[in-house]
Amino acid sequence: MRLVVALVSILAIACGSHSNGSSDAPGAGGDSGGGGGDSGGDSGGGGGGTTIHVTLNNHPTNAAMYSFLVAYQDGSSAWKLAGAPSGDVYSFNVNSPSWGVAWTCIGNSAPQAGGGQIRQVAEAHFAVAERTSLSFDVPPRCTDNAPTTVALTGTVSNRSGGGVWLVEFGGKTGFVNPQTGGYRIEALPGTRDVVLLHVQSNGGGTTSDFVTTEALVDRAVTVNAATTHDLDASSAVATQAFNVTIGVPLNGRALATTVLYSAGGTTPTLDRVSSQFESDALDATQGVAGDVYDQQMLVASNGQTAIVTNATATPGDQTFSAPPPLGGATSQVTGSTPYPIIHTTWAPYASTIGYVWTATQTPTLQQCASNIPCTIVWSSLLSPGVTGNSPGYTMPDLSALTGWSANLAFVTGTMVTGYAEAGKSSGGASDFPPVTPPPAGTKRTYVRSDFTVTP
Repeated sequence: MRLVVALVSILAIACGSHSNGSSDAPGAGGDSGGGGGDSGGDSGGGGGGTTIHVTLNNHPTNAAMYSFLVAYQDGSSAWKLAGAPSGDVYSFNVNSPSWGVAWTCIGNSAPQAGGGQIRQVAEAHFAVAERTSLSFDVPPRCTDNAPTTVALTGTVSNRSGGGVWLVEFGGKTGFVNPQTGGYRIEALPGTRDVVLLHVQSNGGGTTSDFVTTEALVDRAVTVNAATTHDLDASSAVATQAFNVTIGVPLNGRALATTVLYSAGGTTPTLDRVSSQFESDALDATQGVAGDVYDQQMLVASNGQTAIVTNATATPGDQTFSAPPPLGGATSQVTGSTPYPIIHTTWAPYASTIGYVWTATQTPTLQQCASNIPCTIVWSSLLSPGVTGNSPGYTMPDLSALTGWSANLAFVTGTMVTGYAEAGKSSGGASDFPPVTPPPAGTKRTYVRSDFTVTP
């Protein structure tokens, strides 16, 4: 339900980033695709140079089960398998001014996320001068090493007013049973805020539009084992609603979303509306120092999308002002072996802190060669120190790497949809990938240009 993330969406789906969560050849410019793969594992670049550290939190202990591999690139040289990690940290040496990392996974998504199999290849490319470390969370579908959860359950009494009641803890949501008032959350152990939300349809443009009309926050609730925490809905307090002004283009769409990052580490989405726009916040009597609201506005039309966000401790009215668009992304299939290779270029974007390229394909069940549906996702973060003044991306050939699965490749005959995206942030280069929670005062802009191509 979160919006930021034209950028963060690919981090959540393709990278699992919590730097959300939601940046190529040597020096300025070059090709993120690199050369052919190398099946040899290697923890360094021949000695000397710069050591790069990439953390893949909760990486699987059984890599073969998920077609999980981690590879790196020294400048534009051939890809090599990374050596064994120390804990979750993969380290390798590079001698070029830039470096890249890629990891792959084939795993089944949760039923609430649509089910089916997600086959993904995720990359990142940076100049050494920009960054020498990076951290991602491996999604639960990609690992047998996910953190252990515990049950947070309870009953919400005195509910009224129709709509839906939700309980949030950390990044997890529990729906309140409308008959019994019971809820259940499989929670990560820790001390966080419990947030009760009363969610209503705003009668807007889609059935998924909603606003939060009441909320109750229990601060600093410790859940280290199976825990019962009851809530009284009669103590919920009406939320504040602020005006959001968006001019919806002809044949376009718009979306306004507000995400609360509570001081106690819980992240409920308070509203998501495609018309009758508003931005909701806790009543002043419920807020505490450290709460941050990320007010987000999206406008999309004619293959272009713009998102502007405002992270603030004091939410207020918002007006959408369209940023300059990203010059149209152009894609073509430049090779068919060992699998279809897509090359995309787009116009440089002034003052960007990083680009994102992502492409998705939904093959037929027959093409999936499986009894369940599949989705293939490739993505890459590209820093401006790598792309220079001629931004673009070419899919790499990873087929020679030990552990590579041909199921990760796009299939022929089915359309691939994707986009190139440029990001700007008042937080500067350190906010790419985006920092979560965003510090109060952070303003971000993402502009995206869509493309389609059929291998």
